[in-house]
Amino acid sequence: RAVYRLLETQDPDDPMYVWYQLIYDQLIPDLREWLIGDVRDERFFENDTLFRAAFNGWKAFGTPFSIYIPESFEPQTPWPHRFVKVEEYVDGVNLTQLKVRHRRNFARGWVTREDYRDIVSTIVKNYIAQLTHAPLTPEGTVLVHSDAHEGNFRLMADGRIAILDRNYYIEITQEDRDMVLGLFRG
Repeated sequence: RAVYRLLETQDPDDPMYVWYQLIYDQLIPDLREWLIGDVRDERFFENDTLFRAAFNGWKAFGTPFSIYIPESFEPQTPWPHRFVKVEEYVDGVNLTQLKVRHRRNFARGWVTREDYRDIVSTIVKNYIAQLTHAPLTPEGTVLVHSDAHEGNFRLMADGRIAILDRNYYIEITQEDRDMVLGLFRG
């Protein structure tokens, strides 16, 4: 609506008008479809069960850290009235808040340089595993966590790394998966 209101106030001869029109015609419908799909993803719990079974407890070779996948809970209100995905609360420290120290105390978010390197290595290796070893959905696609950034990983006091905010998965076809893996191989 804001872009539409902006269009109403703009002079059609203004060079920016064309850009606003493109945003309104192309980008806004795509964003709307994506957001609605995210909120109403009817297959989320099926996909999340597959993902959790594959990666909860996953450990990268050569690092002491493992992955923790919090449990997701079905909404309490019947579909289609309300669909809110709820995820188990995980106590810990987000990667954005980690502090490199000479000694570790995971509960306080203190990690050594080696710990930090191993945490990042574990996350990167896990994403590669999501592409290479993830279970296939009934449609034959691979599930990849769609919102990877420092704020969605939490170091727990016991050294596990929780992957948070899995409210939407990217489903990658075999053809796209092969193309992405080709980029890694060079």
